[in-house]
Amino acid sequence: ASYVDGLLPEEHRDTYESAMKHLRSAAPRSSPAEVRKVIQEELGAPVDELFASFDEHAFASASIGQVHRATLPDGRVVAVKVQHPGIQKAIESDLTNAGLLESMAAIGGARRFNSKNVLEGIKQRFREELDYELEARRMKHFARVHEGDPQVRVTRLVRERSSRSVLTTELVTGKTFDEACA
Repeated sequence: ASYVDGLLPEEHRDTYESAMKHLRSAAPRSSPAEVRKVIQEELGAPVDELFASFDEHAFASASIGQVHRATLPDGRVVAVKVQHPGIQKAIESDLTNAGLLESMAAIGGARRFNSKNVLEGIKQRFREELDYELEARRMKHFARVHEGDPQVRVTRLVRERSSRSVLTTELVTGKTFDEACA
């Protein structure tokens, strides 16, 4: 929601964008030890064997995971997106609680709005956000769709360094969101 324009009336836009910018910069971060543990469990080897170098300080973080700069043994610079430990369990718990709320709302008449199916759709989207293997397949699909288009660049997936909770791609640098907006 912090990147979507047009959610609020123009007179509230600056306040909203300022608050959202603060929230983006205050996203949670997992410790280096937690990140290493997730990578090792997911990819089956210690970080030092998988990468020639690995920056333990994330350069980006969000509610589901964070991104680290690393170098592969062949010299390619990559971005390693790692889910926060326990995030899948936490989201499943939240989705269960949402189901309880939907059940209570149904008693109050929300069923006529097909609230159960709407909630199921929302649950499915959240679960997709947690599935980095699905994201990898979609990246490859979009790369094929836009192959040869000089205005669209889809970063290359590093399949052998990716799993359900770790996604490794070649690092592409550019402007920050705020720089692009300016």
